Amino acid sequence: MKRRRQQAILELVRREPLSSQRAILDRLREEGFEVTQPTVSRDLDELGLARVRDDSGRLRYAAPQEAAPVGREEQLRHVLQEFALAMVASGNLVVVRTPPGAANAVAQVLDRVEVPDVI
Repeated sequence: MKRRRQQAILELVRREPLSSQRAILDRLREEGFEVTQPTVSRDLDELGLARVRDDSGRLRYAAPQEAAPVGREEQLRHVLQEFALAMVASGNLVVVRTPPGAANAVAQVLDRVEVPDVI
């Protein structure tokens, strides 16, 4: 059931500009899945889905391969250009300010690209 539900989520976000977990939850229920918001949240995390801006500037969920370019440096450049409002250095720390809800997307890319000396 989990595999079918996650496949349905992938198909939905590829077909439709779903911008919230609630929208995904509602569409899954319309498709016949009995699901809760925490389950949808876990599925999105396991699938690596992230909210990205589409061509019109609206946020929507997208699969990782759609969310950013392929190369590690390109992924980081893309996510910082897309979401970083400001970057402020303080000692050995750098604070990246993002719009509400975008910090997780930046953190995921930073973790995935494994920049040396970045925790």
